[in-house]
This record gives sequence, structure tokens and C-alpha cells, in this order.
Amino acid sequence: MSPSTVRRMAPDPSDGARGAAGGPVGLVAFKFRLYPSPEAARLLERYAATERAIYNRVVEYQYELRALQQRRRRHGGRMGLPRAEFDYSDINAWAKAEAPWLGGIPGSVRSQAERIAYRALVDSLRLPGRRQARFRRRGGGTDGFSWQAATASGEVRKINKRWHEVRLPRARRAPVVWCRVRVDTGREPPAAAYRAGKVLRITRDAAGTWWLTMTAPAAPERAAPAGSSCGLDLGVIHTLTLADHTGRVLHLKMPRPRSDAKARRLVDLQRSQSRSRLANPCEQPPCPHTTGGSCWRTSRRYQQRRREIAVLRRKARRRARNWIEKVTTHIADRYRLVGVEDLSVRALTASAAGTLAAPGRNVAAKRSLNRGIREQRWATILRRLDDKITARGGQLVRVPAANTSRRCHRCGHTAAANRTTRALFCCVACGHRDGADANAAQNIHDLALQGHPPARGGTATAPTGATPAETDAEARPEAADDASITPAA
Repeated sequence: MSPSTVRRMAPDPSDGARGAAGGPVGLVAFKFRLYPSPEAARLLERYAATERAIYNRVVEYQYELRALQQRRRRHGGRMGLPRAEFDYSDINAWAKAEAPWLGGIPGSVRSQAERIAYRALVDSLRLPGRRQARFRRRGGGTDGFSWQAATASGEVRKINKRWHEVRLPRARRAPVVWCRVRVDTGREPPAAAYRAGKVLRITRDAAGTWWLTMTAPAAPERAAPAGSSCGLDLGVIHTLTLADHTGRVLHLKMPRPRSDAKARRLVDLQRSQSRSRLANPCEQPPCPHTTGGSCWRTSRRYQQRRREIAVLRRKARRRARNWIEKVTTHIADRYRLVGVEDLSVRALTASAAGTLAAPGRNVAAKRSLNRGIREQRWATILRRLDDKITARGGQLVRVPAANTSRRCHRCGHTAAANRTTRALFCCVACGHRDGADANAAQNIHDLALQGHPPARGGTATAPTGATPAETDAEARPEAADDASITPAA
């Protein structure tokens, strides 16, 4: 897995670059892993604690506002906000009284932390349907801080083709501290990523790894050949089945997220973690950690097991993300029109347990299917396909998912009896035999060609026929013969 991750973000109209479709090119986020020295690690911990402390203070202020609103509603007062905006003088007064250590933090780090906290406060209070902001805790996967680059070329310097160094923000008369950054060949960030005025961010995941994130205008992408098209069928055993305009059918399978040994290791760690949760209970008569009941303070072994589990899951997540990026780039570079089923992954992975009054059926089988769909990351594949195809001026067409696995590609006959087994398709009208995935991908391709995509890029929806829309929630069976491709990075 590459230590650097590139992700395309929303378009920025202020950028002058234009894409293949003539529209403005968005931003690209570059993410690199940090290897801090002991001195740099202590500085990163201190800056992350600064943002966490300021954020939690603003969240506490949010709860005070909500309590005041509830009192006003009880007494028949208006329901508006007590104040239009947050007063940063409260932060300064609180820092001087309760957190004097914030005086040695660079002003750029503090200002960015206040900006992030204030944005979360405004969103939670004013956006309809937005839940209130929660307190952050140390090591919960939300640690990080941001700062604004002061110079055009002094924030990041190159040591060799594999290693760079980033200069951490420093307070007045403090020594300069550099942190090593690993960069893959061909993944070096452009100069626009750390020009003067750009905001850089460093975060720490649940496994304890530090990451540097910077953004830059995306370079224009080359459009796919005109007239090229394909249909994609999503499955569990074979992640993608591709049928293109030349009649070629390819089965693309995501690598296993972890080996058998790593899977057994994950189960053992989870069992050990469950046994270690109450290994160090609080023995003081008035428990200072809870208001009532037993103390749920975790032990050191529990925290260690949590970090080890996070490392295993992070590796599996990065391995799957690496495969998705390569395959979606391969498809976007070679096909101008791509058809996919209009599926709601959230609805497909909903639980079938039901309620006490109306319990569900085949709950264990549905749970296994939901686990397989989540492991294949269908939603991530569709999102990355949409981003890359749109950037290249192509078209992603979403077709109705009803009967794509029951309709014969040759004669058009639709019947449930056409699916003789989960892996094979045999038409009862014309006798056509094919793999179920291959037949479904060809039907999706035909429906996408009938969708009349617009001239410019974007996402379209093919017209729905007279057949009632019903979600094909079953995983697509796989054909016996496999084909492989080598996707371009």
C-alpha cells in the first residue's frame, strides 16, 4: 500500500485550471505518513492537545446554550440563540484562568483550532437535523491540529526522492523542529500545496500514526476515448464484473482484507480486549469516574489491545483502498460512459432482525450478506468512480436495478426461472447460457446506452421502464471462468 493517498475534493471556481469537460478542476488532497522524532512527537502531542482543549471548551459552551434555550422554552420565551456568534474573548479568559499552558502555543495553531471549533458549534446549533457536537477524547481517532503556512517554500523541504521534511509551527524564540515525511516516487506534492497562506493539517488515527494532509489544485485529466462504454455489476465474491462495448467481460476481485492468520489474530485480540475491560476497576468507595454504579475505567492491557486491533484494521482498510483507487482509475481512463445499478448500499445492508412483535427471518444469512457487502466497499467504489469519471469529462449512468439479473441479454425474456443456480444463468425462452454476473453486466451496459447521457460530464439516471422497481438485494453469483487485468495506478 502506498504511504501517500490522493483524493479529489470539491471543485474550486477560483482555480484557473479546466478539466476535460470544460468545468473548473477541484482540489486534490495529498496525505502522507509522518515519522516524528521523540522531540517532534512531544510537540505534535502538545498541539493536538491544544485543539482538543479548545474544541471541548466550545462544546461545553454549546451545552450551556442548549440549557438556556430549554429554560426559555419552559418559560415561554423565544427560541432564538442567546448570541449571534461565539465570543473568542471567552476562550482567552478561560485560557488565562484554567489553561495557562496555551500561552506557549503558536498563534496560528490556536486560531485554526478556534475556527474549527466555532464551525462545529454553528453547524450543531443552526443546521436542521445536525446532532450536537461531542467532546473529543485523547486517542479517539480525532486528534490533530492545523496551521497556516507562513512562507512559500520553507514549510516542506526535500531530502531525497523518498523522504521529505515538514517544519512544525513554533512559538516565539522556540527552536525549529522538523518532522520526516515519507513520499512515494511520483507522489510528490506540487509547490501549490504548501505555498504561503495554505492551511496544512496533521492528524493521528486510532492506531497512533500521524498523517500530514495538504491540498492543491488538481491537474486536468485526459478524457477517455470517445465511444467507449461499459457496464459494471457489483457482487460479493467478485467485487466487479465489467462488460464493455467490445463484448469483453472481466471479473475483478478485491484482494482479501487480511490473511487467515491475521483474521485469527484479530479474533484473539478482540477476546482478550473483552476480558481486559474491567481488569483495573476503581476501588475507592466514592468512585470519582462515574455518578453511580460500577466503574468502567479501562486497563492498560485493554488500551494496548485496542491499538493492536486498530493497526490490523487500518492495514486491511488501506489494502482495500489501494485496490479501489487503481481499479477505478483504470476504468475512468478507458471508458467514457460507465453504467452502474442505482443501489442504496445503506438500504441493502440494513438489519433483518425485525422487532419483538414482528421478528425477522434468516437473520444470520442476512447478517453474513451485509458483512460481505461492507467488506467489498460498494459505496466507496461508486463514489470514486463518480469523482474520476466526472473529472475526465465522462458520464456515470445509474440504471434501475430491477431484474438486471433475471433478464436475458440476447432475447430480453425476464423470469425468475432463468436463474437456475446462483452462479449460472440459463434463459428458459431461447436457451442462452452464461454466467449470472456477466449477463447482469451486459444488461446494465445496454440500459446505460439507452439513458441518453448529457453532453457534459456528471451523473445521470437511465429512464425507468414499465417494470416495477424492486431492489436486487441478493449478491450476484459469479461465473466459473475468471479474467484478470492489471489496473493502472
